[in-house]
Amino acid sequence: MKRIVNHKLYWVPEGHEKQYKNWIKKLNKSKRYKHAREKNIESGKPTFEDLWDLFLPSAYRLKAYMDFRAYQEDQEHAFDEQFYLNSFYEGCFKFFGITCCDCCGRILKDEQNPKAYKWFCEFEKEEVENIKKKLKGPTVH
Repeated sequence: MKRIVNHKLYWVPEGHEKQYKNWIKKLNKSKRYKHAREKNIESGKPTFEDLWDLFLPSAYRLKAYMDFRAYQEDQEHAFDEQFYLNSFYEGCFKFFGITCCDCCGRILKDEQNPKAYKWFCEFEKEEVENIKKKLKGPTVH
């Protein structure tokens, strides 16, 4: 079941969230990871934990939107959330006419197909309302 965070859909599947958190715990035991983390901190680059907090939810949402838009345009979309996460890490925040925020990866606008993005946002709002209704349960008259 999808979750709501800050009144918005949280696109990261729960299993993936647990997987990443376990992976970070294991990495923290590695000297190589600790050294790379320290170098990132010294150079001002984000650590893996920073990437998780800042960009992973946006990468999953961008992937979901790109799947939606590709379907609307009768196109294929083969990139996964890891592609978008790596792109954010490398400083790329523009994809096929979609501009994302460089501080968090949130979709700002879709210049190539704004209609599809509007539909996607409407779908998200409907989904949030449906989830809220399910959480409330049946009303007693």
